[in-house]
Amino acid sequence: MMANLVARFADTGLSDFFVHKYDWNETIIRQFYPTLKIDVVEEILIWMTGKGLYHATFTEFAAAIEL
Repeated sequence: MMANLVARFADTGLSDFFVHKYDWNETIIRQFYPTLKIDVVEEILIWMTGKGLYHATFTEFAAAIEL
């Protein structure tokens, strides 16, 4: 299962995100990862920041963080 997930991230360009180092807001990151849901079938990420619930396709998310 995990190998399939890694391959899907590589196919969509998101694998760079998980090894990407950047000066992010640590409070936001601490909330992002525990609330992150990854749907590999629909190719969408869902997460919370503050009280907001957000979602993006793999492609949209990669573009937003400039991968």
